[in-house]
Amino acid sequence: MYEGARARLGEVEDEEGEDSVEEEDSGETKVADALGNAPGVPQGSNLAPTNQPIVSQSDTSLLKIMEKMATIMGKLSQAAAPRDNSKSPALKTLSMKAPYPFDGTQANKKAEQELDNLRMKESGHVSLYIADFRSLMSRIGDWGERSYINVYRRGLESRLLDQLASYPVKFDTLQELMEITLELDTRYHERQKEKGSHQEKKPPITGSNFTRPPQDSSSKKPHHKKNKKGKKFKVSKDNPFCSAQ
Repeated sequence: MYEGARARLGEVEDEEGEDSVEEEDSGETKVADALGNAPGVPQGSNLAPTNQPIVSQSDTSLLKIMEKMATIMGKLSQAAAPRDNSKSPALKTLSMKAPYPFDGTQANKKAEQELDNLRMKESGHVSLYIADFRSLMSRIGDWGERSYINVYRRGLESRLLDQLASYPVKFDTLQELMEITLELDTRYHERQKEKGSHQEKKPPITGSNFTRPPQDSSSKKPHHKKNKKGKKFKVSKDNPFCSAQ
């Protein structure tokens, strides 16, 4: 009796489930028909809501790949970004023990030392000295006009300093001082060339054109003294003894 009732109850539940499925299908069909028949909607459009995901599986995998690439690129950009060396104690210690070879401060100090030790070569050309001086100036910066003038004068040759002391025109800038020293140095080297050309024109001394300068005959004549008997004695500096003649 109980078994028959249970079987009948199961059949009723199955029938109710089938009816609910049919109702859901009929509801979706009605919504699709309503959208299809709506004005402005083309026929055959699949605008009815479905349970399928909007993004397919291939699109999802592509999005994951793009996210990973963005993460990697972000890490690389952070690694390539400039670091603040002042906040790193390790880099501070390294900079104290081994300064950077291309540090601007070190380059300026080296140029300042070279300029302070720059000297004009003896009997050299001041144009070369000016070129080296200006090259070091460009690496140092602005010292001030008066400081550069003092350093420039200190490296000049003594002959140019002597000529500057008696030069009638006064100078106020480094450019004027360079122009004056260049003019004086040019005159000096032109004069040296003239002296060399005059020495080359003089004939060499040979036996044919060599004449002995005249000498005082009295210095060569031997000195004679007479004794009481009237004999002459020749006195010579080399021979302390006198020989009678």
